[in-house]
Amino acid sequence: MKQQEFDCRREGYRMPAEWEPMAATWLGWPVLKNREELWGEHYPAVCDAFALLAQTIAKYQRCIVTAHAPLVDMAKQLCGPTVTVLSLAVEDNWVRDCGPILLINEDRLTQVAASFKFNAWGEKYSPYDGCAQLADDIAAMAQLPVVRSDMVLEGGSFYVDGQGTLLT
Repeated sequence: MKQQEFDCRREGYRMPAEWEPMAATWLGWPVLKNREELWGEHYPAVCDAFALLAQTIAKYQRCIVTAHAPLVDMAKQLCGPTVTVLSLAVEDNWVRDCGPILLINEDRLTQVAASFKFNAWGEKYSPYDGCAQLADDIAAMAQLPVVRSDMVLEGGSFYVDGQGTLLT
């Protein structure tokens, strides 16, 4: 079955620039399991710094943190009540790379979530099933329709100006 093509420009959608107003910032809580070589003995300090980042963002706009189920209680305790912590089976904290790309249509006041294939930076880390599913999970929580692509893409590998220019 051929997937229906979605032309965001024809449909009136665009990807806003990072500096445009947004409803929330999504972050991923640092994961230690299978990432010991990444954080090592610094993991507690990383979590403290990450909680401070989330709290600071929450002073200015809604901050939502995705945390692997075994880490939800710790994330909630460290982040405090101003940060929303959600349990998702994500194995890494790079939500920008594996989460959805949100597209907006200002005329219709609607959004769609673009979901791309994610392979953990060329399968550098394993497992990554939760990360590969994250875009769809966030879209479901936000009650947004999903547009899927078979292209492997890390959302943090490019920047847009909100007017159609993309740099990678």
